[in-house]
Amino acid sequence: MTERAHTMRNHRGEAVTLPEERRREIVDYLKHQGAKTTEELAALIDRSQAILDDLLSGMTEEQAAFRPDPDQWSVKDVLAHIDASLHGTARIIEATARGERPSARSADPASVGSSDASLDELRDRVEEAYRRVRETVLDLGPDPDLSVTVRHPFFDELNCKEWAAFIYLHCGRDHTNQIQQIMAHPGFPR
Repeated sequence: MTERAHTMRNHRGEAVTLPEERRREIVDYLKHQGAKTTEELAALIDRSQAILDDLLSGMTEEQAAFRPDPDQWSVKDVLAHIDASLHGTARIIEATARGERPSARSADPASVGSSDASLDELRDRVEEAYRRVRETVLDLGPDPDLSVTVRHPFFDELNCKEWAAFIYLHCGRDHTNQIQQIMAHPGFPR
């Protein structure tokens, strides 16, 4: 019997597939984290930012602009995407907490912000985006409305707290792993 898999498009329009077993593990994780307090979720967001900050420590403009392949992202591209994604996710969290149901396109995983800025400018934008999403999560208060959900392309319906937990997986894990892979490439400037 073939295992069911979920597919969506990445920023280049390429199909990305996630096996059902792995998808289910992630959904369970998001549900578990989403049951935590807003303060605990804010701490998870802080951990995501700290992981990224550690990776970027001492990085040069040349390193941040390096692409392992012309079709692959640079660190600057990843940062632009994180910036756009965090702002979009903050909009989803805010809207669902108000009882509104925005489109998940607000935090489209394929969206890419402008990576034409300098590394310092991108760091500042990402720092501001993390600040915004952290404040948004803390503003949910102790008893936010969890009945309104927005469908994620891989992880089904998520409420405002589950979208907050998604930030750690998406930015603090997936994209920091992506940056580590870029940095491990033999052509990465040293």
